[in-house]
Amino acid sequence: MMMARSTRCVSVLILAVVAGGWIAPAPVSAADADAGEGRRGPWYVGLDLGLQSRKDAKDAVGAATQFEDGWMASGFVGYHLKQARIEGEIGYFNNSNKREIVTGVLNERAEGNIGLGMMLFNGYYDFQIKKAPRWKPYVGAGFGLFQSQVNGLTSPTLLAGIPNPAGGFFLQPTVVDTRSRWTSCHQFKVGIGYELARHTEVFLGYRYFKGSNFTLNSTTLGRLDVNGAKVSTVEMGLRVNL
Repeated sequence: MMMARSTRCVSVLILAVVAGGWIAPAPVSAADADAGEGRRGPWYVGLDLGLQSRKDAKDAVGAATQFEDGWMASGFVGYHLKQARIEGEIGYFNNSNKREIVTGVLNERAEGNIGLGMMLFNGYYDFQIKKAPRWKPYVGAGFGLFQSQVNGLTSPTLLAGIPNPAGGFFLQPTVVDTRSRWTSCHQFKVGIGYELARHTEVFLGYRYFKGSNFTLNSTTLGRLDVNGAKVSTVEMGLRVNL
C-alpha cells in the first residue's frame, strides 16, 4: 500500500512539471546557462537509493515466496549526448522473505532474505522546460544481467523437515542458501531531475525492473525453476557532472 501511494505521488509530480512548466526556481540567465554548459564535462557519476516492492516468486510446481517491501541501491557512470544520456549501472535489490506457500500443503511465515544483483546498460532522454530550466523530466530504459541470491530461506516446516513414519525424512530439514546464474533483465525508468548547482543534480523517479526466468539448485529441494523477478521502485539519487 505504501509503495502504491508513493508511486502515484511521483507520477503526479512529474506530470505537473512537464505539463505546466510553472514551478519557478531561482532565475538563471541565458549567459549563465551557456557558461555552465561550456564548463560541464560530458561525464557524470552518481548514486541511487530507493524503496521497492517485489512480486511473489513462483516455481514450476506452484510453490511461492512472498516478500516484504525492501530497498534498492545502485551506482552509475554516464555520458551526456546533448539531451540524451548513456550509462552503466551496478545495483542491488534486497527483500526479507514474508511467507512460504505450497498450495494445499503449507502457508506460513518465512525467514531469510533474497537479493538481486544487477548490471545494466541504460539510455535516457532529458526533456527541457523553458519556463523552469533547472527541472529536467526524463525517461529511460536499460538491459543487462541479474543474479538471484538466496540467503537463509526457510520456514517452520522447512526447518523441521517432514518425517517419514517408516524412518528418515520425506524432506530433510532445509535452509536454502544458493545463487542463480547471471540471467537477462531489462528495466524502464521515468522521473524528474533538478539542477542544484552547475555540476550537481538530484532526481526523483520510478523504476520497473523485470528479470527473466531463472533456475536455483538446492541440496534438499532440488532444481527450482523460478518465474523471474518483477520489482517496482520509487527512487531518489544524486548525479555529479565531471
